[in-house]
Amino acid sequence: MLVENPLAGRERQELRDSLRSFPVGNYVIFYVPLPDGVEIVRVMHGRQDIGSDDMQ
Repeated sequence: MLVENPLAGRERQELRDSLRSFPVGNYVIFYVPLPDGVEIVRVMHGRQDIGSDDMQ
């Protein structure tokens, strides 16, 4: 779904440039849209505290 609709997720500029997030069940997928798809940066449980250090 994200490959076909890479802008569907929420912008997360406060964590990293071009980063977006999309919730799936109890998890949050963090990704960067690319011209030919998406790059998955991290998958985290939705209850975790998320900071910019997690996206390095």
